[in-house]
Formats: sequence, C-alpha cells, structure tokens
Amino acid sequence: MTPSHTQGLQPTEDRHRGVAAMIAMMGLYFLVLLSVGMLRPIRNALALDGLGQTDFYKVYLISGLVIVFVPLLNWLSDHVPWRRLIPGVALFFALNLLVFRALYVEGSTAFGLVFYGWYDLFAAALVTQLFMVTQLFFHARLAKRAYPMVIAGGALGASSGGAITGFLAEAVGTPNLLLLAAGLIGVFSVAVTAVWSIEGMVPERPRSRRSAPVARGGLGIRAIFGNRQVILIASLVLITILVKQLVDYQFNTITKEVFESRDAISAFQGKFNAATQWLPIVVLLLMRKPLQRWGVGFVVLILPVSMLLTNVGLVLFWGLWAAVAAKGAETSFRYSAERAGREILYLPVPDEIKLKAKAYIDVAVEKGVGKVGSALLIFLLLTRIEYQQVAWVGGALSIVWIVMALAVRREYVRSLASAVENRFASLHGVFASLQDASTLKVLRTALAGDERQVAFALDLLDQAPTGDAEPLADELMALLDHPSAAIRRRALDLLRGLPEQADPARLESRLGDADPEVREAAVRALVAADGESKTDTIRRLLVSDDVAIRIATLSCLARDEIASDALADVRHEIAGSGGGSTLEERIEQALVAGVLQPASATRIVMDCLEDPDPTVVSTALRSAGMLGDPGLHARLIEALGNPRTREAARDALAMQGTRVLPALIETLLDEAADRAVRRHIPSVLARLPDPATLRGLIDAVMATETDQILDHRAIKALSKLRARNPELAFPVEPVRRLLDRSVTVASLLASVDARLQGQDDAGPATRLLRQAVREAWAERREEAFRCLGLLHEPESIHRAFLSVTRGETVSRANALEWLESTVGFHDFRKLDPVLDPDSAAPTHEDLPTMLRRLESDEDRWIARCAQRAGAEMGLDSPPHPATGEIGMDPIETVFLLQQVDVLRDARSAHLALLGSIAQEEDADTGTILAREGEPPDALYVVIRGEVTLKGPGGELSLTDGESFGTWALVDDVPSLVEASAARPTRLLRIGREDFLDLLADHPELAIGMLQGLARRLRSLVL
Repeated sequence: MTPSHTQGLQPTEDRHRGVAAMIAMMGLYFLVLLSVGMLRPIRNALALDGLGQTDFYKVYLISGLVIVFVPLLNWLSDHVPWRRLIPGVALFFALNLLVFRALYVEGSTAFGLVFYGWYDLFAAALVTQLFMVTQLFFHARLAKRAYPMVIAGGALGASSGGAITGFLAEAVGTPNLLLLAAGLIGVFSVAVTAVWSIEGMVPERPRSRRSAPVARGGLGIRAIFGNRQVILIASLVLITILVKQLVDYQFNTITKEVFESRDAISAFQGKFNAATQWLPIVVLLLMRKPLQRWGVGFVVLILPVSMLLTNVGLVLFWGLWAAVAAKGAETSFRYSAERAGREILYLPVPDEIKLKAKAYIDVAVEKGVGKVGSALLIFLLLTRIEYQQVAWVGGALSIVWIVMALAVRREYVRSLASAVENRFASLHGVFASLQDASTLKVLRTALAGDERQVAFALDLLDQAPTGDAEPLADELMALLDHPSAAIRRRALDLLRGLPEQADPARLESRLGDADPEVREAAVRALVAADGESKTDTIRRLLVSDDVAIRIATLSCLARDEIASDALADVRHEIAGSGGGSTLEERIEQALVAGVLQPASATRIVMDCLEDPDPTVVSTALRSAGMLGDPGLHARLIEALGNPRTREAARDALAMQGTRVLPALIETLLDEAADRAVRRHIPSVLARLPDPATLRGLIDAVMATETDQILDHRAIKALSKLRARNPELAFPVEPVRRLLDRSVTVASLLASVDARLQGQDDAGPATRLLRQAVREAWAERREEAFRCLGLLHEPESIHRAFLSVTRGETVSRANALEWLESTVGFHDFRKLDPVLDPDSAAPTHEDLPTMLRRLESDEDRWIARCAQRAGAEMGLDSPPHPATGEIGMDPIETVFLLQQVDVLRDARSAHLALLGSIAQEEDADTGTILAREGEPPDALYVVIRGEVTLKGPGGELSLTDGESFGTWALVDDVPSLVEASAARPTRLLRIGREDFLDLLADHPELAIGMLQGLARRLRSLVL
C-alpha cells in the first residue's frame, strides 16, 4: 500500500450536494406518494364496490397485466433522457385520471378492475423511476443517511394523501377526487423538471449519468437475472409481496364485512391511511441509528419479523382490530425499513444491470408476478381452508422470508467486495496460441527485428506454456549472438525449458560470455540440455581452467538453480582453489566456502568479509548464510548497515530461519544500535514467519523512542507476513493497539491541518508544515489499513484502501460500506480520523500549543517543520538542536529542491532526505561544473550566483533557485552541454553515488520520486 500524498486530507466533497439531493428527493417523493396515498383507498373502494368480500383477491389477477408494460418502460428509459421521460410519464398518468373521471360508471365491476390494474401500473412506474434517479444521486454511504429521510418524505405524502381522501370522499364524492389527484401529478411533473435543471444537482457518475440516453439496446432478461444479487433481491421482493397480499386480502375482507357502501369504505380506508402512513416516519427516525450501527442486515429483517408476529395475532384474535394491527405494521415497515433496505441492496449491483433490474423487479415482480401469484395462492387456499385461516400461511411464509433476508444480507456484503475488487481488477493480455501459424509468423518476424521487437516477443514467450515455444527454438538459438546481453540471457533461460531442441555446443560457447549473468544462464541451459549426464557436466564445469566458468557454476549451485551429486567428488579437487589476488579468485574462494563447505569454511568466510571489494563481501555473506554458523550472525546483522552489502545480508539472514530471530529482535529493540541497521531489520523479519517475529515487530512499533521510519517499516513487515502467510495467527489485542495508535496520531494531524487552513497569510514555512502534515496523515492512514489487514482478509482490505484513497465517489462509498460491514460498526467509527479528516475529534487547543506538541512528534521532519513554522508566525519556540547534516538549514534546502522540475511533486519528507546528502560548494568564475560529452555525476541547484550552459542549441543562464544535471542522478549519458560558473556562485550539490546509497537506505524515496515523475510525464502526454 502506497498512499497518494497528493490527495492529502480529502474533504467530503459531496456532502453539500448530498444534502441538496436528499432534500430534493424528499420533496419529489412526497408529491408522488401524496397522489398514490389519495388513490389507494379509492382503488380499493371502487374494486370492492363491484366484488364480494371474499372475492377481493381476484383484483390481484388484473395486476399481472403490468408485466406487459415493463419492456415498454425499459425501451423508453433507453431512448428518452430521464429529464424528459419522468415528467412525460407523469403527465401521461395525469391525463389518464381525467379520462377515468369522464368514463366513470358507478358500481361497475369492470371499471373497478381496470382502475385497480391501472393504479398498480401508475404507482409502480412512477415510484420505480423516481428511485432509479435516487440510485444515481446516492452512493452506498450517502444512501444509508438519505433513504430513510427520502422515504420519510414519502410517508408524510402518503399519510397526507390518505387524509385528503378520508375527509373529502363523502363530502365531494370518490370519483371527483380523481381530478385532484391529476392536478397533484401535474405539479410533480413540473417539480421534477425544475430539480433536474439545477446546476450541479445531477452528480457525475462514470458509466451511469442519465442526462442522456445510455445502454441503448439494453440487456436481456437472462443477463440481468444472471447476477446473483439481483436474483436474491427479486426472490425477497416476491415473498414480501406474497405475505403482504395475504395481509391486504384479510384487511380488505374484514373492511367489506364491517362497511358496505363505496364512500364509507373510501372514508374508512382513507382515514386509516392518514392514521398509519405517518408511522413510517417514526420508524425511519428510530431506524437511522440502528441502520448505521448494524447495517442493511438489521433493516431487511424488521418487516418479516413483524409480519410473523402480526399473522400470529390474526390467528389468535381474528377481527377488525387484529387486521388493522397487521395492515398497520405492514404499512409502517414496508414503506420505511423494507423500501430503504431494498434500495440499499441494489447499490453494489453494476449500474448497467441495476437500472434494468429495478424495472423488472419493482414493476413486473412486485406489481405483476407477486400479485398474480398471491391471487392464485389465495384461490388455492380458499378451496381447502376458511379465509379466516389464511394467516397461518402468512406466518409460515414469514419464517421463510426471515431466512431469505439473512441470505440477501450475506450476498450484499459479498457484492460490495466484488464491486471494490472489479474496480481494480487487472486485465491480463490475451493472445492466440503460439501453435497458431499466424501467431508463429508474427513472432518469428519480431524475433528477427530490432531490440524492442525482440524484447516484446520474449515477453509473450515468457507468458506462454513452455512447450508452445518449441517451433521457435532455432530463432532463440540465433539470439545467443545478439548484441544485447539482456536478450542473450533471456534466450538462454527460454532454451533451458527446451533441452531437446537446444544445441549443447552453442550453449557452451556462451560460457565465455563477457556478461556474468549470461554465463550463469548458459550454465543452467547447458546442464538442462545434458539430461542424464548433467552431474558429469557440472563436475567438468567446476574443475574448468576458466575461473569465470567456475564462478558461474558455483553461483548457480549456491542459488539451488542446478543440483548435483558431484559435489562430494570435486570438493577435494577445488576446495583449496581461490585465495589468489585477483577479484575473480577472491569471489570464487567465497563461493567455495558456502557451496562446498570445506572444514575451513567459516575461516574463509571471515577472511572474505574483510575484503575491500563489496562484491566479494556480498558473496561471502551469502556463503555465511549457507553455512548457518550462529557465530556469524552478528556480522550478518552488521552488514545491513552498508547499502552495498545489504541485499546479500538480507538473503543470508533469511537463510538462517528462526535461529537468527533472537539476535535480530534484540538489535531491533536496542535503541543504542546503529539506526541504519535497525531500520532494515524489518525487511528481514518479513521473510521469517514466526510468532516471535510478530511480537518483536509489534514491540518495536510500540516502543517509546521516536523513529517514524522504523515504525512504518515494521508495520509494512507485519503486513507482508500476513499476506504471505495466511496461516500465521496474529495477536488481536496488540494489533488493535497498533491500529489505535495510528488513528490517534492521524486525528491530531487532521486537527492541526484544520487549524492551519485558517492561516490565509501563511508564509512558506507554514505552507511546508501543512504539506508535511498532510503527507504524514496519509502515511498514518496507510498504516491503519495495514493494521486492518492483519485482522481481516488482507487482499480485500488492500482493495478497499485503493478505493478509499484513489477511487471516484461511488467506488469509495462502496468500499466504505463494505469496510463497515466487515469490521463492524464500533471499530468502523473509530476509523473516522483516517477515513474522513473532518470527523477528527474537536480540540480546544490553540495553534501555538498544537505546534509545540508537533515539535516533540516522533516524526522528526514534522517536528522540524513545526518549529520553523512557529518561528515564522512569531511564536516563542526553543531552538531545534543542530543536526550537523549540512551547512544550510534543512528547510531552506527543501525549498530549493522543490524548484527542481522532477522533484516538484515529491513528498517534503523525501526532499528532506535528499537534502541530508546535499553539499554546499563554492565555484569561482569560469569553474567547469560539467563538460560536454562527459557523463555528469551530480545534480546542482544554484543557491546564489549564475551558471552558464553552453551547447549546440545555444547558451542559457541559470540563476538563484534554478538547477541542472537532474538526470545525472539516474543516468550516465554524456552531457549535451558544458556548465560553468559565470561569476562567483554558491551551489547545492547531490552526487550520484550518494544518491544511489540513499535510495538503498530509503526505497520509499525512489517510489515517491517515480510517482512524481510519472505525474509529470502524464501531464505532458495528456
């Protein structure tokens, strides 16, 4: 995990837009359900007016016709922009109501049935399309706050609509209320157009913005319902409707028993709706905290549990009040918990599937299949039992419903994880089989082309099964004479997998190659090609007169790249070889000690460790690793402090296994030990999985000393151990303490950053402090996620980290929702300071007090920046102890380095590291700093004075703050210009050798510089 420091402390950018969207959706949903609430009792009254009380279930059959309109609705949504589609559909339904009023026939069964079916289509279409829009306005995190409020607005509308019908039905007549409903729908049509026209109201969502048609042609039903989450949602909705309709049937049946006239039924049900439709508001207000705490799993269980209880009540206490209680519970929770839960369940479904699936589920399944199924179910039940006993079946279905709700919750979490994973899924190159004639032709041409084409062809061969490269064996053999050593080596490595096609004589010719890596590749390929006689081949190579061939063979044996039984036979022949004065002979001596392990091996290694050449020392270190002598452990650990022998020391220590753990951990925790050695011990421990390793690394982080670099590397080592060794048991409580530590520091940094934001006239030191604070906060955020990866599945946590730090709004919200579901509400709340810096605990400390706290921070760079910023603000601050690193103040050095083009985006802490190796130099007039045609060896920044660059393109003068020789740090290409001092000049110089040693000590510096360089190149390309 590498944090993107450029993002700094990310504000919740969509907060204000989210509030505005929530208010707008509340208003629109209020208008929709105001008309729906008015028409619901009218629909029931008109249907009951023409049917007997026990025949009411037959109206559910007419609802099945809404299925016919689903393809039409999807077609319209594909071809008509939503900003026109939704108000257009609303106006269409408003006109329908005018027609119904004109054609109304009192007591008509046909009219009642048609109106009942029309109502279901109207309610489903308008509500579904409105919620489709909310899916685009709300992401997973915002949805948990917004949906309860939006649905509360709808509940208020439904209650108001019911009240209008309840108190006006008998006064003005039920049919005349159709005209009022038509007017309300017209108002909604105008309002939705107005909301959509507000600038910035519609959020940017890649792949899903519906201000214009998308997904033309759409997806087929099979593709839509191929998504497991969609299937489970559809199943949950279906059983919801079955139980709901059983309750609805019993409620309407009892209503018909008690009230006989049409207007009386309209008035009763209108007043009932007015009395109960506000209950979802209460439920939603009570549900907000539990929803945030326990998530969608809690919400989807509320309605099925309540239906189970109320159906039991109907069984025990059949009558109007029992039916009212059951219907009231269904209304309260279905239009609050069930609707909010359902909309949240849709969120992790891919947009291109979700927008189609909602139409099929919310219209076809809920209003069509569900009601038809319930009608058939009631018909079958009435042939066997009395209608008063239907509640038994409703209770049984509620139990099934509860089980399904639990399954849906599990799938929701899995779908969130999948959404986060797919956001960062790698796309592997897919190419035709190498056995294909056309592919072989292309590869043959590439293998005979320039170096770049050859390298690309070899990349493809590396990815392919070994046998597929057999037809190209001749071309690979031809590459053994290629001018590039890298090409020769790669060709030999591929030929190693084709022993029967390789020519041993040609392979042996490469044993004398000038490049040592090519010689080693030739040894590997030759031994593989010799088959059964490979032992004789190794023996022959080990006793060769050419020391370079012997070294190549010993190197392969040392790395277990070849194996042989010949060692015992040749030990006495070459055990005494080497020991000469040449570099090759000294390297061979060090290799002999490790591979052949003669009696004097330890003494030979000790002698080689004193060699002045780092190559000999590195070879001896690896031999010491093979010997496994505990007496050499201290020397191996000491070698970690030298950048030129560090990698060999790591390998050698890792070879020791757990035997070296006590010595490593003792040095790691020893505050008096060499800092460079201690900082590189975690990278060794990351290769030694053991409970003692975990304890040692955790103790190092929790130690009272202040070395942030060591702490960060120790946490990274723990993260690597977790990823590479899933069977390793991490201690939970110590890891939680590590997590709490990172979060606490992040909270302080966020508070400091918030205070620094108010410094409008901040000077350069204060701005630098703010940059450093933001970078440090990003580092603590990374550490917190690494700690989470120790407690949960690390790969999933890593993907969540990438989504949170680099994803767009939707993927970030999905990751946060998954994270909360995974770690639990309590632990998730504790993460707020590393997820949203605005949520850091408020502090009453003034800025001077906070700066003084930072001056003692374990991050020495933060402490230094805080002291300088305090001095800049005129605050009393004790002088910072001198470090003796360079003559110039480190802060001033960073200011200079920030002006170097490729370093402009580098982290301030990384620039401070660069500054630690910088040297100040004075140059007299005419002093040559770089000669044309010669490789420069340093980066120079002009502190004051003037430098002239002369070259084929002319002459250029550099003055204070300007730099030259940047690429000398990483490249030894001859300079195109001559650089000389035009007048007495003071310069800041960073030499290449010092720079490379610094990179070896601080690999994170290389990563930061590469990120800055990549951003710079990307800005030039894009």
